[in-house]
Amino acid sequence: MSGIQGADDPELTRPVPRDVDDPTVSLGDDSPTMTGPTIGTWPSDATDADLGPLIWQLDPHPAFDDRTVREPRGNAGNHGSLAFAVLFVLVLVAATTVLALSHPTQLVTGVPAAAERPTSSQPPAPPTTTRTTTRTTSSTPADPLAELAEHPLSATTTQLGAVTCALPRFDPADAAQATFYQAAKVCADAAWRPLFPAASRIEVATVQGGPVDTPCGTVAPDAPATNCAGTVYMTPAHLRDGEGNGRFPGRYFGVFLREYAGALQHVTGLAELADTAREDQPDVDDRLAKQRTCLAGVATGAMSGLGAVDGNITNEIRDRLTTVDAPPEAATWYDAGFEQRSTAACDTWS
Repeated sequence: MSGIQGADDPELTRPVPRDVDDPTVSLGDDSPTMTGPTIGTWPSDATDADLGPLIWQLDPHPAFDDRTVREPRGNAGNHGSLAFAVLFVLVLVAATTVLALSHPTQLVTGVPAAAERPTSSQPPAPPTTTRTTTRTTSSTPADPLAELAEHPLSATTTQLGAVTCALPRFDPADAAQATFYQAAKVCADAAWRPLFPAASRIEVATVQGGPVDTPCGTVAPDAPATNCAGTVYMTPAHLRDGEGNGRFPGRYFGVFLREYAGALQHVTGLAELADTAREDQPDVDDRLAKQRTCLAGVATGAMSGLGAVDGNITNEIRDRLTTVDAPPEAATWYDAGFEQRSTAACDTWS
């Protein structure tokens, strides 16, 4: 090593005792040789400050007097130290690299998290808001009067066909009146069924001898004629004795045609619409009565001048329906139906 070499100086050559067991240093010729370890082992994680001098030097042999050794000439010693220092740094770097590469890897179970995006210097875009608009449509209930006005029994423009009625000779007795009303039903059915087939469900009952129970209550022989749930209830005693209609068949026939129109309102569904409208419209019953009077005029117009319905009976029908238990403006509605002979003339709802 450079710290102990002096090959060019002859004074450094001296005999070495042979009974010493330590390593031998031979100084001779031009290439002195030193045997034994020259570099110790440094831990890989030591720093330069901790390592101290880079050269380890064995204690000199007792027979070797280092006081007689002169410093080497020139920069040979410095060059050797520099080379050794470079070598040490390379070894240190290599050891560090090996340790880094051989660092144990620990596997961690789980789902890898997405890498964080780099923070942009620009302000974040405002969030996009999707606005869901729910439109609440308040279902306005249909106008019940409008539905009644649009019903076929109020809006049909087709005229009733001409009908020839065969009525028996009128007798005011209860039984005779019952026969008369059955014949009147045949005439009314013939007039209304072509436009309203539901008319075939209408029935006729003559109340005589005692009261009759109906879905609408009890009907007595001396009560006014009425209709209920598609059935016409005629009361001979009341019409003869109560009203004093005598032997004028047209007056009895006119009452029958009016109550038949009421039964027609029921079987065609118009009466049900009227029940709904009655909750908000106080005059529904008057409108129903006006329409019944008008429909009786329609039927009379289809029968007038034919068969048994001559001019006398026609006049008797109008007089009875427009003067006795008649609704307001009864004559106006009756005449409109009689002249037009269509249900469109009987729209009492608009």
